[in-house]
Amino acid sequence: MQKQDKEILKIFQTEDNRKIEEDFASMLSEHSNLRLFFINENRAYTDGKNIVVDPANDELFCDDIALKQTEEYLGLPTSFSTDRFIALKMITRAQNIHESLHIIYTNFPLELLKDPRGKNKFNQMVLSSISNVIEDCFIEAVGASEFDNMSFFLAFGRVSRLFLTTPAKGTIQRKFEEFSKPEETKKVKISKEEMETQRKVSLIMEFIDYFVTMLLYPMVKLEEPSKDIKEYVEKTKNLWLEGSVCGDPDKRYGYTSQIFDIIEPLIPKIDDEDIEKYKYIKKFISALVGDEKTHSGKKMSINQFESKGRKAVITRKLFTDLNGNKIDDNYLNQYIYELEKFEKEKKQSIRQNMQSTQYWEYTGGELKASAMHNDIKIKVKYPKPNLNMKKAYDNIYNRYKLNINSYNAKFTQMLKGVVDCREDKYIFGNGIESKKLGDLKKRYWYRNIQGVDVPDVAILFLIDGSGSMEGIKNENAIKSSIILHEVLAKNGIEHAIVEHRAIFGKPLVKHKILVDFNYTKNDKYNILLLNANEGTREGLSLAWASKYIKEHSHAEHKVIICISDGYPCHQADFTDDYTPPVSIKDTHNAARKIEKEGIGIIGVALEEYTGDTECYEALKEIYDRVIEVDDMKHLTTQLLNLVSKLFI
Repeated sequence: MQKQDKEILKIFQTEDNRKIEEDFASMLSEHSNLRLFFINENRAYTDGKNIVVDPANDELFCDDIALKQTEEYLGLPTSFSTDRFIALKMITRAQNIHESLHIIYTNFPLELLKDPRGKNKFNQMVLSSISNVIEDCFIEAVGASEFDNMSFFLAFGRVSRLFLTTPAKGTIQRKFEEFSKPEETKKVKISKEEMETQRKVSLIMEFIDYFVTMLLYPMVKLEEPSKDIKEYVEKTKNLWLEGSVCGDPDKRYGYTSQIFDIIEPLIPKIDDEDIEKYKYIKKFISALVGDEKTHSGKKMSINQFESKGRKAVITRKLFTDLNGNKIDDNYLNQYIYELEKFEKEKKQSIRQNMQSTQYWEYTGGELKASAMHNDIKIKVKYPKPNLNMKKAYDNIYNRYKLNINSYNAKFTQMLKGVVDCREDKYIFGNGIESKKLGDLKKRYWYRNIQGVDVPDVAILFLIDGSGSMEGIKNENAIKSSIILHEVLAKNGIEHAIVEHRAIFGKPLVKHKILVDFNYTKNDKYNILLLNANEGTREGLSLAWASKYIKEHSHAEHKVIICISDGYPCHQADFTDDYTPPVSIKDTHNAARKIEKEGIGIIGVALEEYTGDTECYEALKEIYDRVIEVDDMKHLTTQLLNLVSKLFI
């Protein structure tokens, strides 16, 4: 793997992309508690509850030849072979779908664990290899039979493995030849008994190779089996075919068991202590089929997870119908649809990788604030998202999930106002649409009318970060910010969240942008960075907020929401005294000036205890519109109803 390939892999293997795949797997498998992990160990598997995938499996994402041959076979444009990131998305999604289908349709723990013949390690290896081929063929068949959009990914995963495994010869037999004579048997003189054991191992591999080719790679020419295995191929062929389309997970392993019974004369007696000499057979199967860990029968989690696979009716296989006739699937439309989504996710990942903490600096004079702020500096920080906060964020989100979903369901009713709408195709009206000038009936006029809808609005939350917010008030500020962010983001409302404070003894105000108007998905975790210390200089912070919302939003309606717990208070030095009543008057004047410019302002009083009105009374001296909040469950309803009144 080249250095640039490692860099692309690093950009891809982010928490954001992992979460995308985890959410997809949860949705497909209908397991809300499913966890998905990225590893770099050349394996992909599931224990029935969790999924492990390796985006860089066999370094396929940077194997241009294999990817080009895959694209050519599937009739696709050259996107995967020319874009490493898009290739990683496709490879990961193909693995994810395959393992998710196992969670849906495979019994866990595996029936293999109950088979007494599996106590011998070599027998277990043969049993799991047969089961692996049958189960994987079934999984691909059920994906093609019961889902409209899974064949594309499953076909990509299967075909790309073929070209990756045997690029030169084009048949699976080449891989078999590589493994048929392990190095240790070439260099050491062995006994007749050991030679016979080795011969049987080679026959077992040839036998499994035959059915791997027949079931999983029907596009490859099937070689005639040798005379030593021909009898076993003929006796078991129908069992392989029937097992690979058996929709009952309780009966599917029965076919593996019957096949094992028939080929038992081929299976050498190998003691467990000698098994290491024959581990290459597992490498062989893994190279052709994929990692066997899902089918190995070994426990893969601390607590063995039990689940019953769903029954299914197979109507086709991945590449053929049930009679073995080739099906020419056209994947182009789905390719275009998926590629568009992958491109968006690529841009998001690159943007997040390039994102760094940003800084700006202003003075009160530059912001045209009142004279008392002229020499006060505002330092603005926009931190890079802190993914360490994800778990804490998710805990709060889950605690208020029911409330958030409730607000989302009735959002339009809560935040509605009179908006301008346009109707076209009129013979006369307010204006002309040039693209309709060719209308023979001259219906190229439009009219402006008024209707009720969610207004085009941008909201800036300015949160008090002073020391008096410490404790439950700061916790409530965090909770309210998360609730509001989730509701507004879900409904496409522009918003930003900013923390502000003034440093005592210094002519300095600090602003921390937690969520920007043009935020990335991970910015929300920075809400957990809200803390409490120092004071506030709210009149100056409002002047900055006015400039910020005007420069960063083009929404028709703009609102600044100030979440606070009382009066502004700051002293830059011995001569500066920004405390009540001066601070009250200055902030009140700043708010009125901003509202005259058409920007609405709402104060939110975070009370510490139910029935306490001290904060509310303080903010009423500053803002014309104030909400009193002592219960986070009611905040969104109160706030959105008041915002809507600004536009009715």
